[in-house]
Amino acid sequence: MKKVFLLIVLMFLFEASSFCLGGEPIGITVSIGPQVECVQRIGGDRVHVTCLVPPGISPETFSPGPRELGALARSAIYVTIGLPFEAALVPKVAATFPKVNIVDGRKGMHFRRMEGGDHGHHHGHGGHECHEDEGLDPHVWLSWENMVRHSEVVENALREVLPKDDHPGLERRRMDYVLALQRVHEDLRQRLSPLRGRSAVVFHPAFGYFLDDYGLVQQAVEVEGKEPGGRHLAELIRKARADGVRVVFVQPQFNRKAAQVVASEIGGVVRVLDPLPAPYLDGLERLGATLLDAFQAKGVE
Repeated sequence: MKKVFLLIVLMFLFEASSFCLGGEPIGITVSIGPQVECVQRIGGDRVHVTCLVPPGISPETFSPGPRELGALARSAIYVTIGLPFEAALVPKVAATFPKVNIVDGRKGMHFRRMEGGDHGHHHGHGGHECHEDEGLDPHVWLSWENMVRHSEVVENALREVLPKDDHPGLERRRMDYVLALQRVHEDLRQRLSPLRGRSAVVFHPAFGYFLDDYGLVQQAVEVEGKEPGGRHLAELIRKARADGVRVVFVQPQFNRKAAQVVASEIGGVVRVLDPLPAPYLDGLERLGATLLDAFQAKGVE
């Protein structure tokens, strides 16, 4: 990794020093797709956004390569979101590219705790010390309210690097984005209201924030990121049968085999839910539509 960083420094030293001069857009790097739309809508044509984790790749297994490190070298700001790979990446970026402003995108967010089969509950608002707890659910972007907080962080970071003449536009565009978030939330609240109290069986416990917002209960097949033991799996299947659950949700980034085993035991089907919706607003709508269709459908996958 040290050799890669040295190579990136040599390749991009000139570009990094000149990227923000003149009328060129400001380089902003984010970790995942759901952040991209937020930064683009607030920054407008004053920003160029690069996402580290490519589509179809799980952030849990992602490791940045030369392309991603080159993007960071050319960036004025890196907005994090609390993912595992960031823990090793951030100190290296800070040491190698000291001019890059590393911004904690979780500031002000609320967090939910992950437990056993993941009956999560909320755990206060965001000091950095709060979300370092390994027991807290890291999928914070699936709460629309957390993305409102994220938009505030993004606007404040952009104010630090853009001229004052641009600041009114940043504020106006952020408020437009927040209003769009609110409209999507209200639409989902109404459409998903018939599902309140229902259990959603998911292979990986990535959807707790979203399900909490609309009164559904997340039941996870995985336990602490690992495939379940026989006792947990038997209890999960028993409860799913008792609750009349007929759908197991799996991420497109994950293998479906274990989820299909559970589905066959409950006489159900497997459906795909993407925890990395992008573009974000449309992606939230797709999550809601998939849930609604899955609970209402009686056919096969």
